[in-house]
Amino acid sequence: MPVIEITSWTPSEAYLADASVLKSTLDFLKGVEGCKEIYSGLAENTPQKKVFLVVGKNNLINARVAMQSLILPVWESYEHHKALIDNPPPPETVTLGPAIQGNFSMYHINFTKDVSVALSATYTEVLSTTLREGKTQEDFDKAARAISEQIDLANPEHAPVTWGQSVEDERKFYFLVGWDNLQKVEEVMTSAALAPSRAELRDTVAFDFDVVQLAKHA
Repeated sequence: MPVIEITSWTPSEAYLADASVLKSTLDFLKGVEGCKEIYSGLAENTPQKKVFLVVGKNNLINARVAMQSLILPVWESYEHHKALIDNPPPPETVTLGPAIQGNFSMYHINFTKDVSVALSATYTEVLSTTLREGKTQEDFDKAARAISEQIDLANPEHAPVTWGQSVEDERKFYFLVGWDNLQKVEEVMTSAALAPSRAELRDTVAFDFDVVQLAKHA
């Protein structure tokens, strides 16, 4: 599966006033070898908003700040991203600086299933999880399968739920889920049917989530 790059930061006032401050970055990424798709969007579910950018084909970084921006690039492979890092463009060609207030972070995720259904939905849930002390990847896989099966049953239009492990931190995993609207997210995620699998996941990982309306740029 292609790799998804999830980059996040607290957005600047300049970005919040005019998201086109990212245009030079988006235009540059469109021409980079291995960059298969690009999405970006502002989280909708909490006052602690984030902007997401997704690059690749196949985003949640959590920060308790007033607002946060997130970028999710989808790459054909991690090696394509590394080639860009090893041979960066001139600073004047592409810069995120004007869009960033602070709290910049980046993760590369190897998802287990195709993410196109989640990324192309009206809303995309990005769930960031970290294994609790004493828990293993096997514990996570069991909990992830259980809750994903329940969500897929309740939300078949956007099945399957997909998840993946971070390249940078083997204890960190991400889920992507597509939704039609915020009401459906609330209805399914707080339902009695999900209570057992939700409790199992909560016992296995610490997690935070955002729900984003993503726009496709390439």
